[in-house]
Amino acid sequence: MKGDSSSDPSKFPQMVRDALMHQDIISFAQGLRAKVREVIGAGVSVLTEAYLRFADFEPNQAALAQLQSSSKSYGFEYFAESQ
Repeated sequence: MKGDSSSDPSKFPQMVRDALMHQDIISFAQGLRAKVREVIGAGVSVLTEAYLRFADFEPNQAALAQLQSSSKSYGFEYFAESQ
């Protein structure tokens, strides 16, 4: 067919670029998802192990008091968009 862009040979390079870019984005997203899951899984396993090891320990009240006294607390600040 004359008006069909899929049979137009001059459109082939752009079609290939679009298809390859689309596949690259999909592979990148899948790889990124796998890495994020791996990092989160490693972090959760460390936290779980720490919880299991330290669950029966009494809290160090002096350390908690020092931590609370040196911690800064921030309230919500609203920044109006400049016009």
